[in-house]
Amino acid sequence: MKGPVPMAQTNYPGFWSRVIARGLAYLALMLGASALAYLAAGTWPRPVSLLVVCAGSASAAFLLAVAVQRQREAEHSLAQRAVTLESVLNQLQGELEEHAQDRAALARANANLQGVLDAATQIAIIATDLRGTITLFSRGAEKMLGYKAEDVIGRLTPEIFHLATEVQARAEVLNRELGIKAQGFQVFAALIRLEQHETREWTMVRRDGQHIQVELSVTGKCDDQGDITGFLGVAVDITARKAAEANLLRSEARLAAVLNTAVDGIFTVDSRGVILSANLAAARIFGYHPGELEGRPITDIMPEPYRTRHPQFIANYLTLGVARIIGKGGREVPGVRKDGSALFLELAVSVIRNDEEILFTGILRDISQRKADREALESAHQKLARRQQEVDRDLAMAAAIQKTMLPQSDVCFPGLDSAWSYRPSQIVGGDWFSLFALDGDRVAACLVDVSGHGVAPALIATSLANALRSGGAIWESPDPGEPFATPEQVLARLENDYPLERFNMFFTIICLVLHLPSGRLLYANAGHPPPLLLRADGAMERLEAGGPMIGIGLPQEGAQISLNEGDALLLFTDGCIEHHDEQGVQFGMEGMEKALAASGGSGAQAVVTRLEEALQAHGAEWEPEDDLTLICLRYQPETYC
Repeated sequence: MKGPVPMAQTNYPGFWSRVIARGLAYLALMLGASALAYLAAGTWPRPVSLLVVCAGSASAAFLLAVAVQRQREAEHSLAQRAVTLESVLNQLQGELEEHAQDRAALARANANLQGVLDAATQIAIIATDLRGTITLFSRGAEKMLGYKAEDVIGRLTPEIFHLATEVQARAEVLNRELGIKAQGFQVFAALIRLEQHETREWTMVRRDGQHIQVELSVTGKCDDQGDITGFLGVAVDITARKAAEANLLRSEARLAAVLNTAVDGIFTVDSRGVILSANLAAARIFGYHPGELEGRPITDIMPEPYRTRHPQFIANYLTLGVARIIGKGGREVPGVRKDGSALFLELAVSVIRNDEEILFTGILRDISQRKADREALESAHQKLARRQQEVDRDLAMAAAIQKTMLPQSDVCFPGLDSAWSYRPSQIVGGDWFSLFALDGDRVAACLVDVSGHGVAPALIATSLANALRSGGAIWESPDPGEPFATPEQVLARLENDYPLERFNMFFTIICLVLHLPSGRLLYANAGHPPPLLLRADGAMERLEAGGPMIGIGLPQEGAQISLNEGDALLLFTDGCIEHHDEQGVQFGMEGMEKALAASGGSGAQAVVTRLEEALQAHGAEWEPEDDLTLICLRYQPETYC
């Protein structure tokens, strides 16, 4: 059994006509069948029944005909509606497709716009609604201001990026000049509401607090009716440009300051020989007022025959490239002042070439004053030379006197072999030493090194030589049981007599007293390099006992040792151990010990000679920077002078 006809199959024209026709045919068939049945049975119904049957059949036929007509009209109306509906559906389909195309085009346009906004990383683009709330924040804005778009869109207004003082100042200008009262964000929108746009320079504040200079253009966003719906700001970072402009202004100001404060005259001349610019010094040199030289021919400041020849000189350079003084450094040339007086100048001329013309720049100086300065300098040099000669003579005399205070080369003490070497770094030095007998059994030795070089240290050394001479009061013993003061007591007296604040100098000193019969050695060292003792058996000792340098007010200490026959004692100043080679390597205590050890068993003079040779070899290419002093004392109890 078939189910009901689907609705989709009953909606085409003629369907119901076919259904009704089939019903009429079926009815006629049933009536005919009934008649045949009556005829066959021989029981034909009564006329009334037949009439009823016929009438019923006619009524049914009429009703069916009416139904068919109405059905046909309904089908026709339905067909028209279907056509209309199809047309509407087609129109809607077209509109939907057109709308989809518009949306796709809009999406592409938005994508292109977003691409442009994202690519414009060097400018900040910010859009707002009418209240000032940010609705668009480009990547350039993120880069320039340090904020993320999601942090500001819908949350902040552009006012946060500006200095409150600048915004307030602009509000006051709008109120004063245009009568517009605006505060906060409305300061930026005020002119836009008057159908204007505005481009101004502002200081914007990055998220990290850094200030940047921008050029900000603000316009309105309008709808189809022209009503403002929001605002659009485009900012360009001009910090670098402003810095360059400021640098240019400073450079121009410095150039103007240099030109107008220079003692030399500086001027510019065109290819016709007309002065285009001249600084204050140029005007002063030639006796003109400031600005008076501009526009004059350069020949106005030239005497004859240069005044007549100069135009030809310029023509020769421009046409043939023949330069007379251009690019040849400073040359002495004559000049003439406004009042006609002559002067001599040192002039240097150079060429400036650009696309439009050739310019000549000249720098000149009045050498009349320089000649006077030169004569004065030459006179001063002559006086200085004479004074230097006098100083050299005085220094030579001082050196000769200083040498007389050193021990004689032939000094001799029974039981003691001695030798020394003295090499000052200048004519006179700050080293001094002495070797003398206190009595028949005792020999004293003192070695002094005054800080610095030259005359002042030499004078201090001379003063010390007088104080430490044999028989001086400084050697008097404070103990009645002792014939002489000990080295420690001598240094204590020097500490009192030579405080640092008195001479603004300090010195080191080693002082010793040797008892010849017993070999007992008393010594005191005030800041001096420790003496080296080479025993007869080859053992090396440093006499380390001692105190600080003289002049700073600290106590001194003494010590004693015993010398055996053949022992050699070496005294020296710090100039020996600080003597260095080309690489700056010092000779050092190790060098002193090595050279002393290599001379073991030799006499005092051989030891000193060996040390001199070692020092010379170490710094062969270098003059000593300090005085070099060596003293060797070799204990020989059985020797006699």
